[in-house]
Amino acid sequence: MLENGVQLTPASTSNSTGKTRNNGKELNGSASTEEEKRQGNAGDAQPPASTCTTCAKGHTCQAVVSRTREMRSLIDAKKSHQAQALFGHLADEGHRPSLVTYTTLLTAVTNQRAFEAIPSLLAGIDAAGLRPDAIFFNALINSFVEAGRMGEATSTFWKMSRHHPGCR
Repeated sequence: MLENGVQLTPASTSNSTGKTRNNGKELNGSASTEEEKRQGNAGDAQPPASTCTTCAKGHTCQAVVSRTREMRSLIDAKKSHQAQALFGHLADEGHRPSLVTYTTLLTAVTNQRAFEAIPSLLAGIDAAGLRPDAIFFNALINSFVEAGRMGEATSTFWKMSRHHPGCR
């Protein structure tokens, strides 16, 4: 409907799952679904409960594998910000990112020099119940070195060698 030359759309619609979804952002910029409003800030480290049946069983689904590859391609094309956004969409869609996905995200964060995001990334790994491997630790150490945080890089190296004897 047109009102004063401005196209008006209904405030929300109901989809097949029964959730109410707003058509566009509300004026105050609040979350777009009632469920998102209950879940809190999108920057929270813990992803939403998994709706993908494969991910819910603790396995890595094809969507996660494909999106991780796409993230890697974006990073290679110097589009790390888009890779980070793709990670967010993956979690928003109810998938459980794999350790490879988190390692790829760490590369994107490092390339953007957004080192302040590392603690929440680590919290996300812990919340997902994933155990970092040598590849992740190597990427983490590289991030700390790039940030000029040699003490944290050295500390991470020693933590890796203590908790993961195979990582040397």
